[in-house]
Amino acid sequence: MSEAHFTISFDDLDPKSTISLFTYAEHSDLEAPEDSNLESFTKDENETSSKNPPNATKLKLLGEGGMGAVYLAKQALPERHVAIKELKRKTPKLEQMLLEEAMLTGKLSHPNIIPIYQLSQGEHGLEVIMQKVDGLSLKEHLGGAPQKGDNLREAIQILLSVCHALEYAHTKNIIHRDIKPENIMFGHFGEVYLLDWGISIELTEQTQSKTVLVGTPAYMAPEMLSGKVSDVDVQTDIYLLGSTLYEICTGTTLHTGSNLDEIFEEVRTSSPKNYPPDVFSELAELGNQACHVDRSQRPKTVSEFREKLENCITHWDAYKLSLKAQIDLEILQESLKQEHQNMDSEQGPFQSYIRARIGFEQALELWESCTEAQEGIVKAIHLMLKHTITTKQVSLAKNLVLDFIKATPEHPERSALEEQVALIAQEETKRNQLAAEHDLSISQGARKLIVVINCLATGSVTAYAIYSFSQEGISTQSLLRDCVGANILAVILFLYFRKTLTKNAIGRRVSTTIFILIWGITLNRLIGHLHGHDPLAVITVDDFILAMAYANSQPAITHGFKVAICGAVVGLVSLLAPITAIPLHILLVVASTAYLAWDWFDS
Repeated sequence: MSEAHFTISFDDLDPKSTISLFTYAEHSDLEAPEDSNLESFTKDENETSSKNPPNATKLKLLGEGGMGAVYLAKQALPERHVAIKELKRKTPKLEQMLLEEAMLTGKLSHPNIIPIYQLSQGEHGLEVIMQKVDGLSLKEHLGGAPQKGDNLREAIQILLSVCHALEYAHTKNIIHRDIKPENIMFGHFGEVYLLDWGISIELTEQTQSKTVLVGTPAYMAPEMLSGKVSDVDVQTDIYLLGSTLYEICTGTTLHTGSNLDEIFEEVRTSSPKNYPPDVFSELAELGNQACHVDRSQRPKTVSEFREKLENCITHWDAYKLSLKAQIDLEILQESLKQEHQNMDSEQGPFQSYIRARIGFEQALELWESCTEAQEGIVKAIHLMLKHTITTKQVSLAKNLVLDFIKATPEHPERSALEEQVALIAQEETKRNQLAAEHDLSISQGARKLIVVINCLATGSVTAYAIYSFSQEGISTQSLLRDCVGANILAVILFLYFRKTLTKNAIGRRVSTTIFILIWGITLNRLIGHLHGHDPLAVITVDDFILAMAYANSQPAITHGFKVAICGAVVGLVSLLAPITAIPLHILLVVASTAYLAWDWFDS
């Protein structure tokens, strides 16, 4: 591809201004290229225009350039405000150029392209009546500053609308060739328009042979330097989209040489640009790809560019979510270092973990390949997993190790972490088994009923014993007779509650205590009766048997060992002072029964 060589000078032109056929005509010392194919209106065209007199009244000047001016006008039928574009200097050549621009734009009917309402002849020649748009150009909106945050998002959304206009134009084989912020307007109600189709070209057999250097140097694609229409294609507009994206991100034009020669050299080489470090890397990559000197390296179509730009927004959102989650991850790391933090604390590690993980998961929902989120979620799970292993939170650790394996199946610590979780799970199982063995609630109902029956039986037996002793005196036979009822009652209670009392260690301890107490005393009294022992000695031994039974009762009876000590003391006192054996025994039985009732009902 060779560059166009024209015997003209553009030294007085702004590199950010468009070089068009009007530019050639504007300079009196310049001639338009021979193959520019500028012709005056034909007689038929003039007659057609004269049959459609304008029905709009100009109100005020909206803006003007070197060769043309745009006016605000009020149209009568239908009644509305419109814009009228006309030439400042009427010549057949300029009118032909304006006509060709209007005819080409008129072929395009799209929401992001300003519609041409009418072509007519006014007192100053050809008038192009079009929709009036109230708003700002993207150039005015940018204000020469790089866009950040919501402003960047808004500017990219505007550029996406421009893409839609170009996608449509390309289906008509029309290439814009002058996409830049100045030629993009957005209205007060969200409407976006791609303006100035003055140097756009319809790729046909007739136009392929044209050679004329057009475009805006500060944004120009390298293939435009030849001036050959045959060198221009869809990728040219994609390059210009990339140029516009660069200005949105950086606040400067793509080509910034101090003069046109330097700028054209920049255009020719089109080296990759260094975007500011705060620009999302994927956005910068897309900008450089679109402005690649090799057209084959650019996106193949505008729709491909648009989809990548849309993905950039989505990925950018994911990246921002990851950055926010990263802050929570850092808080998690810090909180895990603080030993006083706990899982129930509102600001504890668990809350930080939840926030971090949700953030990373939301990022991955938007962008599955978000490296920051992928690495962040693995790190968050890993930190929390190790914490739950250390603090032996088995249920949470089991869930986390599964999440960890799913997130990173090949992690080098996988096996070790699985083993650690299995180990604390085994320890918890043992603890649970031990806790179940000592769970007072399992036999609680049975024990309460036993206490009630025991209190009634103790009261009855004690009253009967006192009465019997007062009438008959004390004997081993009466002692043996008094405990027969207790034995029968104990057997009935055990048979009735055997399933409940044998479920765990507590229940079995209750059964053992009852067995030692009832059957131990019965056996003692039977032996005493058979061998003719002193009844007071038998009662004293009963005190020691009661002490032994209560000593065996813990933890079924909370302070059973204290009752055992009391029983042993009563037994010793009875040995030393046999006369106290009966009243102390009655007191011991009543007191121990009352304590048992209080302990089991209180627990």
